[in-house]
Amino acid sequence: SDILHYDDVIITGSLCVGYDCQDGESFGYDIIKLKDYQLRIYFNDISYTSSYPTNDWRITVNDSYNGGADYFSIDDVDEGTSIFKIEAGAPSNSLYVEDYGRIGLGTSTPVVELHIKDSDTPTVRLDQDSSGGWTPQIWDVAGNEINFFIRDVTSGWKLPFRIQAGTPTSTLCLKSDGKVGIGTWSPGYPLEVQTTGMGAQMVAERTDGATMEFSASGSYGIAGTKTNHPVRLRVNDIMIMQINGSGDYLDMIGGGTYDGDWNNGSS
Repeated sequence: SDILHYDDVIITGSLCVGYDCQDGESFGYDIIKLKDYQLRIYFNDISYTSSYPTNDWRITVNDSYNGGADYFSIDDVDEGTSIFKIEAGAPSNSLYVEDYGRIGLGTSTPVVELHIKDSDTPTVRLDQDSSGGWTPQIWDVAGNEINFFIRDVTSGWKLPFRIQAGTPTSTLCLKSDGKVGIGTWSPGYPLEVQTTGMGAQMVAERTDGATMEFSASGSYGIAGTKTNHPVRLRVNDIMIMQINGSGDYLDMIGGGTYDGDWNNGSS
């Protein structure tokens, strides 16, 4: 029969709850033990007024059927969802909340707000499924001893963005005023390339065609091709001048009359 006791209950020893508890149960250092083939703790909120919160919760340990999973979970009973779950066999420090509020994944000594530690390429996955009506897409953000990268998993594991380990400070800087600095944190122009002791080069290379260079050396500037291809000058999307690949002649190209005179230089 049930025992209904109209007063506080104080137990000065340990407590075992469940059909398999026995006389002389061994507790060790445990104060409360649940011993059964279905391990559940149910939080049943019976607030009588609608203005009070009434959601019910449950702590579940393991599935109760043959071949089920081993886990610890916190369940929202009203919604029928399992919000938080820990599978049996998870390694130490899978989730570690440090006393400063820092979170470690795979480490008990997080040194920043979120610290992910793994022996091979720690990765964060952004996985959009089709449940909201949008096209599924998966991105990975990861890093290892070779590079930091963004991986487009859906499109064949392409790597559209990579930073090699050891890249110098301020290699690429995007400023709040819209300026872009390469090699400088303080670009003075919409795009500025800054170097010391070596040429400041910007190169446009087509692997099956011409390679164009615009650069500044220690004593002069360069604008032209690095391959055996002519250099063309356009105005209003019309080519008006071409220097051929060998550099020994100049073509002036146009459909009308030129203003001014052509003055020959040296031989």
